[in-house]
Amino acid sequence: MSASTRLEVSISALTHNYQYLRSQLDPSTQFMAVVKANAYGTDLIKLSKCLDELGADSFCVAYVEEGLALREAKITKPILVLHAQLDTLESGVEAGLDFSLYSLAFTEALTKTAQKLKQKTAVHINLNTGLNRLGIKAFELDEMLQLIDGNPQLQCEWMMTHLAASEDVGLRAFTLDQIEQFNAQHRLVSKRLGRPVKRHVLNSSGVHNYPEASFECVRSGISLHGYANDPLIDKKLIPISSLYSSISAIRSIEAGESVSYNRQFIAQKPMRIATVGIGHGDGIPRSLGSSDFKVLVNNQEASAVGMICMDLFMIDVTGLKADVGDTVLLFGPAQSAETLSSQAETIAYELITGIGPRIPRVFV
Repeated sequence: MSASTRLEVSISALTHNYQYLRSQLDPSTQFMAVVKANAYGTDLIKLSKCLDELGADSFCVAYVEEGLALREAKITKPILVLHAQLDTLESGVEAGLDFSLYSLAFTEALTKTAQKLKQKTAVHINLNTGLNRLGIKAFELDEMLQLIDGNPQLQCEWMMTHLAASEDVGLRAFTLDQIEQFNAQHRLVSKRLGRPVKRHVLNSSGVHNYPEASFECVRSGISLHGYANDPLIDKKLIPISSLYSSISAIRSIEAGESVSYNRQFIAQKPMRIATVGIGHGDGIPRSLGSSDFKVLVNNQEASAVGMICMDLFMIDVTGLKADVGDTVLLFGPAQSAETLSSQAETIAYELITGIGPRIPRVFV
């Protein structure tokens, strides 16, 4: 793959977003940087080291393997694993990772592992208040606390929940009810354990829309990358990633000729078609081939034509200044991934985390 095809990650944009998010918080509120899924499709280690230097208080990953990679990279701050799998518990406990207690069965398994290794392990009680993905229900809380009480090696200093719709103003009542449920159970847990238990509830959209629930810590991932799930707040952030490729070939076609597989695009007039060196094997959704997908070539908009191929796609450069080797911008500050993802009928999260491994990541 040509070096012209790359994902550029802007450290200055990351710094801006981190500082903006911090400015929305009380100075005493900790910042947990969410870096799961290869730091949202960038580079887990490089991005996490940048955030470590910027002052992130802790990190959040989905799986133990991600946490181990951070430990191997000499990141010593707390690392919360949201969805640890049972066959990775020993290595996670030995590495000093924190664990979300997302079910009673998981808590029992972690308890046995901590006892076996005779090692203290920091845990966060994960309360399910409505997302119904992970976490225990309120009626299970007493049994959870019995497990914690009976095993001093489980060090419980935190309680958490996940908001289901913090970006949707139409569901504000539901979100406020989630926060209220959480606060009621948090009071019971603190009373039962005989000490204050710290809290983290807010994700990126929560930071923007429910600052009153910032509590002792917030978790932010997507907004570090420049997206707020809100067009107005998006203007205060800067997308950190820019996806580039280049033109590999240019040809002229006549009216009636087709482009790409299954003849889904047929020219209505003579056209100039350029081939771009990236495709759905790199994370460019195949569905974009039937949308109004546009890229930028020399700051000129060019529309995709025909089905997206595994390694390539084609664009219409009729009447444009475009030559072989010219740079093509798929998304970045000049063309938001939000725009591209909406054309693919998905979300920016899926687009940016889906950029394939053969695309080089370049930090600038």
